[in-house]
Amino acid sequence: MEFQSTVARFLVKKRAVERDDSLSPKAKYQLLRRVSSLETSVMADVLESYRWQEYMRVKPQIQPIPIPLDLRTNDSLPKRARKKESEVLDIPSSKVRPKKKKQITIYTSKGCDACDSIIGQLNTGNFIFINVSLDETPEVKEQLGQILSRSTQEMNSLSSPIISLGGRLYTGITTFDRMMEEMEKD
Repeated sequence: MEFQSTVARFLVKKRAVERDDSLSPKAKYQLLRRVSSLETSVMADVLESYRWQEYMRVKPQIQPIPIPLDLRTNDSLPKRARKKESEVLDIPSSKVRPKKKKQITIYTSKGCDACDSIIGQLNTGNFIFINVSLDETPEVKEQLGQILSRSTQEMNSLSSPIISLGGRLYTGITTFDRMMEEMEKD
């Protein structure tokens, strides 16, 4: 769904540039290239790695940017002034990877120093995360206790946060660095 809305958003931008008669052919071409480049970088965040690679493979065929006639080179130009035609490179997936985004949810309780420390570092690093206070949401505390097979007493005396990274629960993480290590896995 996010893929479709992103493609639609960029198609609208592309059509607006193509219909803008106030732009010179060169300016249109440059703006279309910029829009295409921005679309590619946004898609790296939207698509999984294997889908992004396929998108990069087919994009030049399904969304070509025509070069205006006045920008094409001719043989009368000196060799140094001629632009070389571009070619599509097949870059191995290990070299180019879209960013992995995992939703971070931190379940905390009052009096948990590790919780406060990790939340402080997440705020300092401008991470987007959800902080759920288990003291203020007893129904969530009860559900987590059942999932983690912990008693009510254990859930009431947490010394470290319960962290959900991309839907996977982690307990016993007491430092920000340890949480970052878990985020890098997978």
